[in-house]
Amino acid sequence: QRQMCIRDSSDTVIKVDAPQKSAFVGLVNLDIENGVTSSPWYGGGIDIIDSNNSGIQVSLINSNISNNRALFGGGLKISGELASLTAYGSLFLSNIATYNGGGINCSGSTIRLFEDSGIALNRATNASSALGKGGGIFATSSCDVQVQTGGTGGLFDYRGIQYNTAASDGGGIYANNGASVSLLRNNNGLVNNINNNQADSNQDGSGDGGGIYLSGVGSNLNANGSSITKNSAENGGGISARDQAVVIIYVDPTTCKGNNSCSEITANKAAQETGLGGAIYLNSARACLLYTSPSPRDGLLS
Repeated sequence: QRQMCIRDSSDTVIKVDAPQKSAFVGLVNLDIENGVTSSPWYGGGIDIIDSNNSGIQVSLINSNISNNRALFGGGLKISGELASLTAYGSLFLSNIATYNGGGINCSGSTIRLFEDSGIALNRATNASSALGKGGGIFATSSCDVQVQTGGTGGLFDYRGIQYNTAASDGGGIYANNGASVSLLRNNNGLVNNINNNQADSNQDGSGDGGGIYLSGVGSNLNANGSSITKNSAENGGGISARDQAVVIIYVDPTTCKGNNSCSEITANKAAQETGLGGAIYLNSARACLLYTSPSPRDGLLS
């Protein structure tokens, strides 16, 4: 049960920095709402910046981050090699980034989402080809993202990465410049849902990777027990990878017991007349699918 609501319609709601020494911060049972900033340095709801690499660890527990707005990181912006966010039972809902990272913008840091956490209904809105990326999560500069949550996929079940939009690439997740994304089923065996996300939301023909977009040397996706379903983009409705990025989707066959724990890529869409790769689009990239079911309706381009 929520105990406190923090709102701010004129600035970032919560800022965390540790310029001289390490810090451990716990945010528990909070509604963090209506933060607004026009500064390129801060996120809308929460900003975590480890300006001197002193080490900042933030735990977000049983909280909602919603209806915040920023240029980068509508819900949260985090930067610094030794900065980390670990979320338990927390939702990032309906946040907006004018530029990149509607829900979360991460540069060089660590993100962990566990136990019923979710990124849903967030938007990256700028129509420029260089911006408007990562409706749910924008990860760059070796940011390490791990999502280990799952849900039933039912209406109003926002666990996982769902219903996010980007005007450009990466409706659900955008990862480049050595960023790493791990998607794991939760401890109850439910798949990690990457569903109903949209790239190219303004339909100008420029926006790949409806569910996930990867680009660049060192950028990689490792998914075990994930459902990548009903996402859409110009190219790569489910996943788009280019420029030596690596995609690995698998599940241990000894624990795969039907749709509740197996990996699947189904019912994703590329643009009807001009798009390529409903399930996966690869351009100078590599992919390995083990014990994974791509729907024949998606079409697989490699």
